[in-house]
Amino acid sequence: MWRLFLESLIGVILLFTASIYGYEYVIYGKTDPDLVDANLRVEAFRDIMNHVATNENDEQAIELLEAFAEKTHRLLDSHTPSELPEEVASHFKEQPEVHFLLDDNDHLCSSLTTTPITFI
Repeated sequence: MWRLFLESLIGVILLFTASIYGYEYVIYGKTDPDLVDANLRVEAFRDIMNHVATNENDEQAIELLEAFAEKTHRLLDSHTPSELPEEVASHFKEQPEVHFLLDDNDHLCSSLTTTPITFI
């Protein structure tokens, strides 16, 4: 009787473990959830910036972005082109058609307004 109980218990534990790993593989597969989140954040920010850039002037755009940053508990920094970090400045100079950059520190940068801005 104990043997049957012990074998059933071990079987249930193994089945539970296999189902957890299977669920992890089926749901997440080989994707990185943090990378997916960062990409979605960049896409959402791009959509907001495109809308603001086409419908508002720069002052109103910066006011809206400050309100957005405050509600999402992020910091919004604006820099003159001479104050930009070298890697960000070179990215925007080399690829003028690209207006967004997610740098190595996971800071989102945009050059759509006359003053480049960064979300931290």
